[in-house]
Amino acid sequence: MFPPGTYQVSGTLTVASTGVTLRGSGRTATVIRATAAFASGDVIKYNAVAVGAVESLTIVSAAVRTGGAGIHLLNSREINILDVNMSNMFVGTWLEGSCVQIYLKRGYYTNNSSSGIGLWVDCPNGNDHFISDLIIWHDSLVRANRPNSGIRISGSQATWLDSVDALQCKEGLTIDPPAGGIITWLFISNSAFDTCSDAAIAIKPATGAVCNGISFTQSWAATSAAGPGVVISGPAVGVQMVNMRILNNSGHGITVSDTTRDVLLDACVIAGNGRVTAGSSGAIFAANSTAFAVRNCTIGARLAFAATQAVGLTVGTGSSGYIVGLNDLRGNTTSSFVDGGTGYAVTADNFL
Repeated sequence: MFPPGTYQVSGTLTVASTGVTLRGSGRTATVIRATAAFASGDVIKYNAVAVGAVESLTIVSAAVRTGGAGIHLLNSREINILDVNMSNMFVGTWLEGSCVQIYLKRGYYTNNSSSGIGLWVDCPNGNDHFISDLIIWHDSLVRANRPNSGIRISGSQATWLDSVDALQCKEGLTIDPPAGGIITWLFISNSAFDTCSDAAIAIKPATGAVCNGISFTQSWAATSAAGPGVVISGPAVGVQMVNMRILNNSGHGITVSDTTRDVLLDACVIAGNGRVTAGSSGAIFAANSTAFAVRNCTIGARLAFAATQAVGLTVGTGSSGYIVGLNDLRGNTTSSFVDGGTGYAVTADNFL
């Protein structure tokens, strides 16, 4: 138990024993402060530990950090991170290796270093990560000062994000397993990725990665300064977006590559995109795309957003095996629906 006060640390606090809880007296009462000379390396690290917790405190740095994490969980299980704030970290919380049953709830991460990450899940051999009520933001309007990702997921076999908010990063949510890496069963709900420099949400697995089963419900991708709201590229399979709001982005609302399969857009509102880049569309499926469905969506001028999208929905040349139905595609400046598909498809009952 840490009584109220500020505790200066000049090296990593490493926990390597079972059942250790680092508990403060409250987020405004207990502060762990990395000294200016300690600008790289983890502040708190749980190394191959089963059962533990970090609770009710704030972690800050006296200097701009160049590496390490505020809290680093390596090959650990059954760890709770509860009511922890962070400021000026390089990485806020880092889950690495084979972490299992990790619970992160109620945190406020501000001003991660340039090229840093708010939350990084890098657990290709881990699963059951439950993350909720987390806010990550940077107060600078200068792109170069912002972290690369609010949340980055480069490896996981089951992660839940609920009620998370990533603001003013380069990318709000980055999903990028490397070649040979794996992401399966990722669930994002009630979350917002907003006011980022680049894409609000970027799903970009490398060639040779496994990236399967990503579901978004009731979430928000909006106001990117220099990119689309959502970009899906690389060999992703089974991306579902239900009741999404993709709004007011500089470029396209959502772009989907031809190497992505089994994409579903259902009951989404895609409006106000292309506010900077002329000719942008609401939703674009690349040439030769296959196995996707767009249904029950509104893609056009809505929710007080003007008709800034050139085309509502574009299906690229040579696409096949798709369903476009029961959509309202009115309120775009050039065309409601450009259908370049040449293979089997069902397009029916759309308002054009």
